[in-house]
Amino acid sequence: MSVSISKEQENISGTYTSGTNGFFGDTAPQVVNAQSESTGDTAPRRSFGKRLGEFFYRSFHNGFVIKHRGEKIISVPLFFTVLIALACLEYVRPFFIILIAAMFFNVSYGFDGEQLGGSRINTVLDKIAEGINNFKRSLLHGA
Repeated sequence: MSVSISKEQENISGTYTSGTNGFFGDTAPQVVNAQSESTGDTAPRRSFGKRLGEFFYRSFHNGFVIKHRGEKIISVPLFFTVLIALACLEYVRPFFIILIAAMFFNVSYGFDGEQLGGSRINTVLDKIAEGINNFKRSLLHGA
């Protein structure tokens, strides 16, 4: 049995169904597809499982890229990048020192993928690599 009911006190409109099975029987109505009138939000709410699935999809389809002289050496999915960073939390500071030191040997970093491929973070990382190259040239040529 399905009935449309509007409750002004709670500012919720939706379809209410009465439960015929379970411990409470017909006494426990459940809200199905409730929408908030105060915000005007008509988009359906996504379940936790769908949001978790989207998170894993994005974390495996975007990656951290290491390049040497413009040629891609390795691309690691963000999921594993974050997992390794969290697992080796005490080694993060030396790891960043190694990453910066590697930039003196024409290694650059970036992100690729659907959401991060053309992001501003890649331009920032390119500017950092360019700055280190300029610093290296000034050291070598004494400018």
